[in-house]
Amino acid sequence: MCRGDGLAAAKTAADEKKAMQEFSSTCGSLSFTPYDNGGARLDMGDASWREHLHHIELDGGRGSFEHRLIEPDNVVLLMGE
Repeated sequence: MCRGDGLAAAKTAADEKKAMQEFSSTCGSLSFTPYDNGGARLDMGDASWREHLHHIELDGGRGSFEHRLIEPDNVVLLMGE
């Protein structure tokens, strides 16, 4: 199931990390779009995009949803880094 329920329920950075790992492993093909605090889309080609990361829009193949990041560094789990 790729709805992001675990991400929505996350209360700590550790919860978020676990939920992202589960989301990534169960959803297979997914994509995300990063945004800053003001809602502007961040250019992932810019080396400093992660410094401004506030929330992401995730698409796991069953529609998309937004997730406000508890720990922005957790996004690397979705990038395969």
